Amino acid sequence: MINKQKLSYKIWEDQIPISRNLHSYLKKSGLKKSNFISNGDDYQVLFTASADKSRIIKNLSKKLGIKISRIGKIMPKNIKSSIIDQKGVHLLVKNSGYKHLF
Repeated sequence: MINKQKLSYKIWEDQIPISRNLHSYLKKSGLKKSNFISNGDDYQVLFTASADKSRIIKNLSKKLGIKISRIGKIMPKNIKSSIIDQKGVHLLVKNSGYKHLF
């Protein structure tokens, strides 16, 4: 999605929602959420919207009873895409995820 637009992104790891099962597993295993970024099976809908639409999105979320999480923002193409942890460290994502070829 982002590559077709020739843009980049900044995602905050702590803002990425996870299931209760994964949260429980992370506590038991000692692994971090970053171990599971881009591993697939992420069946949430991802979309972008301009910042001036945030009020509309919040109202729609409340009206429909659907949790919508802001996890990052779109950046100009000259800034490298990054996922940032709670300490401000840029994470290296080893798996680039599934490639949709259509």
